[in-house]
Amino acid sequence: YGLSLTNFSFSGYGTYNQLFATLFFCLAIGHCKHILEKRHHAILAGLFFSVTLLSHIMTGYFAFLWIAVDLALDFVRRLKHRLHFRRSDLKNLLWFITTVALTSAHWILPMAIDGPQQHHSPIEPATKWTGIGAQAMIDTITQGNLLDGGRFPTLTLLAALGFCIAVSRAMRRRDGQRMVLNRLWLQTILWIVLSFGPFTWGPMLWILPFANHLHWHRFFAVSEFALCLCSGIALAWFIQNALKKLPFAVVCSAIAILFLSPLIERSGYFLKTNVRWMKDTVEKWNDPANEYKTTVDFALKNQDARFAPGSHYDWGKTLL
Repeated sequence: YGLSLTNFSFSGYGTYNQLFATLFFCLAIGHCKHILEKRHHAILAGLFFSVTLLSHIMTGYFAFLWIAVDLALDFVRRLKHRLHFRRSDLKNLLWFITTVALTSAHWILPMAIDGPQQHHSPIEPATKWTGIGAQAMIDTITQGNLLDGGRFPTLTLLAALGFCIAVSRAMRRRDGQRMVLNRLWLQTILWIVLSFGPFTWGPMLWILPFANHLHWHRFFAVSEFALCLCSGIALAWFIQNALKKLPFAVVCSAIAILFLSPLIERSGYFLKTNVRWMKDTVEKWNDPANEYKTTVDFALKNQDARFAPGSHYDWGKTLL
């Protein structure tokens, strides 16, 4: 349920709007970085945040928390360095809030009002509501299964290197550059810690809005996103240093080799998984013993009848 093709693609388990939300998430937090600088960034940030929320509620929720942490860190920086808050800062923040309210209140308010009536599905795994805990999450990361499940841990190693680079640079850079790097490594730690879920933290997490309605396995996606940003830092560090000594073509070739394992694995997903899935579907549909086809034929011939195609306790896998 993270940044995986099984969450976005044809033979996966998610929905396409989650893909759109992931793309808008990047734009929302990127523009919110400038929310205290320019008014037009505040409006754009508000629009991208609303679109993220309307595309996928959990991704929008994560964008809200990410932005809140960024603003809190900026607030601490200003207090530490005794920087005055300008009237334009408050105005920009109000523009952001107003933009979000005007574009998404029609959806947020009814959801909040109906919150007490929402309940947990009895057919979903308990870990969705409790998380997998610290030990399982740390094992998942250190074994390379969060970013590189089933392949050479290219992204995992890059993320670890990038995280170390971000921490080391944040300790010696000046204020502006340090703040950007601090935001990244602190966000990375925060999201990994949150992904442990109530299984580890218990009632402590109820301080978060709507905490009792959250699917904690979704926190994997933001942990992966933060770690991918760390991977980007490592890759940028490699390119900057390599170009000082090696020709451009050699550097490009080295990067291609570095990402060879993920590219082969991902291309195999499309060329094998989807093709095989479609082929198996056609074969099973044309099978004379296919009881699903019998059900569809019955529905077409008796369009005024009411019938249940399957049990909701196993997502319709067993016909009634």
